[in-house]
Amino acid sequence: MYRKNESNGARFADSCLVHQLRNFAWVPQGKAEFVKPAQARSELLPEGFTFDAGWPWLKAIQFGKNIEAQSAADKARAAAVADREKSQNEAAKALGFDDAEYAPCQAK
Repeated sequence: MYRKNESNGARFADSCLVHQLRNFAWVPQGKAEFVKPAQARSELLPEGFTFDAGWPWLKAIQFGKNIEAQSAADKARAAAVADREKSQNEAAKALGFDDAEYAPCQAK
């Protein structure tokens, strides 16, 4: 928390330490690899490291942020593919086919 002077309101920002920890590859992943906190996975931390996802400092340094975003994107892609296949199967059934695989013209 900081403020320029008494007439200005308080402002909040991450500390320099938090920025340093976010921007450098210091988190061990396996035996000899280090990554930035956003690309780290808790299951790849070396044995003996204690980890609690609820620790506020881990949220501040964005531990695992890119992994979570990548996982969400993968789930969205899988849902889109499932929806597309479902609509293709429904269209094929409306034309009298068992499913889209047997329809003569199908958009892929």
